Formats: sequence, structure tokens, C-alpha cells
Amino acid sequence: MRRIIVILAVVALALLPLSGAAGGPVSTTWGVNRLDTFVRGADGALWHNYFDGAWHWDSRGGSPTSDASVTSWGPGRLDIFARFSDRGLWHDWLDAGFWHGWQPLGGQLAGSPSAVSDAAGNIDVFVEGTDGRLWRDSYRLATGWAWSGLGGVLAADPAAVAPGPNSIQAYIDGADQALWQWDSQTGWTSLGGRVLGPASVASRNGFVDVYVEGADQALWHWTTSAGGWQPSLGGRLGAPPTAVSWGSNRADVFVKGTDGGVWHWNNGAVTNAAGWEALGGQIVFRPGATTWGSPRLDVFVQGTDNALWHASSMGAGWSWENLGGILLGYTPPPSPQQGTCGAPANPWRYNFCDSNFGKYIHSPPSNFCVYFSCIASFWQFPNGYVTECVDGRYSHSGGISGSCSSHGGEWRALWSA
Repeated sequence: MRRIIVILAVVALALLPLSGAAGGPVSTTWGVNRLDTFVRGADGALWHNYFDGAWHWDSRGGSPTSDASVTSWGPGRLDIFARFSDRGLWHDWLDAGFWHGWQPLGGQLAGSPSAVSDAAGNIDVFVEGTDGRLWRDSYRLATGWAWSGLGGVLAADPAAVAPGPNSIQAYIDGADQALWQWDSQTGWTSLGGRVLGPASVASRNGFVDVYVEGADQALWHWTTSAGGWQPSLGGRLGAPPTAVSWGSNRADVFVKGTDGGVWHWNNGAVTNAAGWEALGGQIVFRPGATTWGSPRLDVFVQGTDNALWHASSMGAGWSWENLGGILLGYTPPPSPQQGTCGAPANPWRYNFCDSNFGKYIHSPPSNFCVYFSCIASFWQFPNGYVTECVDGRYSHSGGISGSCSSHGGEWRALWSA
């Protein structure tokens, strides 16, 4: 593999972690030798890092309060979407070398959008509304934008995919913790399973591959090409997966492991277990990944050294490089403490001990969900105290009517030491 040596300009950029359980860079490509990645800056704006033979940074401005989603319907075209501070969906787009600026599309979002294009002039954006339902904002060149409510009850952000022309799908973690599919032709279908957090989807030759973190923290695979759920792919995930495909028989998945490192699985091995390789590093949040074609793979991660990192492969080995940035929003957590009376080990000694009864936690630290399995809306609805739901996940709406309603109800409050 010929290594591309790039001279990077010093960029006065500070990156913040993206909100929600997923987080991390969002990446795409529209062709060979083009890479685009989006992150949030310490100034509250969305920043764009792109490669066109050399690396560049530029600010897209705005005030995003969610992960971005990006799609491209052809060379020279990018459409990016994010929730802003008004909870509405906002859109900016690049066309023929010109950015048009942010445009409000309305709606009320509970989390991050997921956008997809099945043809030039067509875009579909899926979001979880503040009512917990799935909503779709569709763009058609002849008619513009139009919202439609699709129902369902979501427990995480949706993941959109276009298997082919006039075929649009969204995959979600439902309130019953099963994987659900919404299809533009057939509507809702429960796919079963027991999943945690948002899915990642990849499309190849009209088939769809869905990768999720299972309740056992392993990587699981559902596919339209082989009759649904496949045997566990193993691994121990520390964040939701990111999947890409560069060919009809190829799938690559990147995850943050429970060791904090980057792990890569591909289906080229004889067995699922043999498909794993460690790429090293220490990262926060999920990786971003993209491919411009066989056998190229590009991965973008947010390191614990407060920088944006990039790894690439042409089929044999990986080459890492530091793209700069200063991640002011992440502080490495202190070492966990024990003696929590059944609560997960954590540096603040939050516990279920009777001796601390009544010491409610109303303002948990920003890295609380590193140690506790939070529901998708933990930071979106911080109206009460921290409580454990019956299914073992944690809510920030303890004592409020409807708390843990999609997770079996409230079980017990978490106490401060």
C-alpha cells in the first residue's frame, strides 16, 4: 500500500463530543480520492474536515445539538442535517463547490437524524420526534420538503438505508428492545432480537445488512441476503457499531471495544470469530467510516488525546494519521471505585446502599453514561433524578410521570455517596 503523506496546516479547532449515546465523527465519500467528515467544534458550530488530495478544515457554522447526518446523491453534492438548539431539523448542502447555508426544516427532534438518498434529487431524513415516534422528512426536486408521521415507539435514533430506487428503509431499536424495520412499501415489521442503542446499516446489490449491539454487548448481524439473524459475531462493544460495504460480498464493521480501542470485523474470514482485528488507539464514542470502492477503507475516530484521527487501508495493513483538533468536551474519567451495593463501579461512588437513602442525583456528570447504561433520551429529558429502570438501563427522569415507560417502569433510585 502506498502511504499518502499529507502536510496538515495548524487548525485552531476544538472538538466537542456529539450528544447522545452514539457520538463520534460522521463520514462519507462521493468518489475516489474524496473524503468528508463532520464534527462539532467548541464554538458550538459544525466543522467539516475533507480530503481532495490534501486535508482541509472549514466551519459550517450553525448550532447543532445532535450528531450530524450526511448523504450524497452524486459527485460534488453533499447534504448535511442536524438538530439545532430549537430542537428543529436543519439542513445545509454543497452543490457545485458552493455551500448554501443552513435552512430550517421544522419538526421537533428527540435525537439525531439519519438521511439517505435513493436517486439524484431525492432525500429522505428519518428522526425520532419528541413524541417518541418515527418521523420522515422527504425532499423531491419537483415538490420540495414534506413531513409525514410513521408511528412506532423508538428507544434510539433511527438508521436509514436505500436498497435501491424507490426503496427506502429505516431500522430502529424499539421500545421492546427488538429490532424493527420500517419500509416505504410494506410499513412496519418486527425483526426480533434484543438490541441496545442505534443500528448501523449497509447496502450491497439490493441487500441490506444491519449490525447492532446485542443485550450481551456482542456484535449481531441481521440481513436480507440470508434470511434474517445470523449467529453472534462476538466481540465486546463499548459503543454502537459502524458498518460499510465496498462490494457485493464484502462487509466491514468498526466498533469501540470495551478496552477503549478500535476493533474491525469483516466477513472475509472462515469463521465469525476469526473476522476480528485490533486497530489500536484509545477512543471515545463510535467510529465514523466510509469507502470509495474496493478495497479502500477509511475510519475516523475521536481520540482520548483530544484529537481527530484517521486510519486507511487498501486491503493490507492500516496507516494512522492525526488530523488535529482539540477535544475540549471530553475529560478522561477518574478510576472507578467499589462499594456501590450493586450499582456499576463508577468514580463518583454512586450506589444503591440503604445508608445513602434519599441522596438523589439531579445533576450527573457529563461522562455518566460511560459507566451506566443510559436510555437514549437520558440527556434529552433531564427533568428528575437518576433512576434505574426495570430492564437495567438508567433514566434522568426519576419521579416524573412516564419515567422508564418504554423500559418496564422505574425500579430504584441511584444514590449519591
